Amino acid sequence: MQSRYQYLAPCLAIAVALSTAISAQAQPSHAAAQSSAAPASVPSLAFDVVSIRRNTSGTHEMTRQSSSNTDSISMTNVPLALVVLYAYWISDPNMIKGLPDQAWADRYDVTAKVAPESLAAYHALTSRQRAAMLQPILADRFKLRVHHEIKDRPVYALVVAKGGPKLKEAVPGEAHPNTAKADPNGMHHGQTIFVTGPGQITGEATTMQDLALTLSDRGEQSLGRPVMDKTGLTGKYDFTLQLPTPTSGPAPGDDAQQSIAALFTAVQEQLGLKLQPSTASTDYLVIDHIERPSAN
Repeated sequence: MQSRYQYLAPCLAIAVALSTAISAQAQPSHAAAQSSAAPASVPSLAFDVVSIRRNTSGTHEMTRQSSSNTDSISMTNVPLALVVLYAYWISDPNMIKGLPDQAWADRYDVTAKVAPESLAAYHALTSRQRAAMLQPILADRFKLRVHHEIKDRPVYALVVAKGGPKLKEAVPGEAHPNTAKADPNGMHHGQTIFVTGPGQITGEATTMQDLALTLSDRGEQSLGRPVMDKTGLTGKYDFTLQLPTPTSGPAPGDDAQQSIAALFTAVQEQLGLKLQPSTASTDYLVIDHIERPSAN
């Protein structure tokens, strides 16, 4: 599962981002809240026209468009697993159980469009509500059946360290300092986290939930458990975090522990925050049944 998470993490972060259109080959923004598999109400509004087709191009490039000012959700060359994760607003693949390997291998082009008379109601929905409109489609076309299970899960809690946070609160309209995206004309670039150098993570108008999600996704230097925001900080912040430089492969034994310890130290010394072991009750989405889709 770790390899799947590492492969899909940039796409998943994008899938729950507040952006309007994405390319999975672009640098992920990680402007995503930490989500759970907890059931969300599916809007009574339904898509009017739905097209689902297998994509056998063999490429890894994929796109998704779900802007609130359009009339549709459109995905190209997307694994079925990612469609499910997006529909249920899940950012961590480890929070979904029972997806078959084929769901990660099979890719689809999906277009779901609302009727013109429903456009105003569709525009009034949140990003999560629009995503949830795909759930009935998955149930109909892929025969998807699910249930939820609550289990305790090891996590790291991101908390404020002794001495308080060392974060600069972002000011709307001001350029973000010391970042590659800072504009000399003082233009605001929005909420995002991106890589600006080896082991360096930069935040612009970033929430602590965004930071927690980014620390959860460290690829081969993974912490081995998710990070949950418990700071109580509700603002948006500008920062640059210099993390231990990644190695060329997974760190064995003591080296892995030293890498994690160095990350903990960097977070505390540079941001005034602390990662501490904890547990959290987590709502897992469990797949009871899923199959390849019926024809359009």
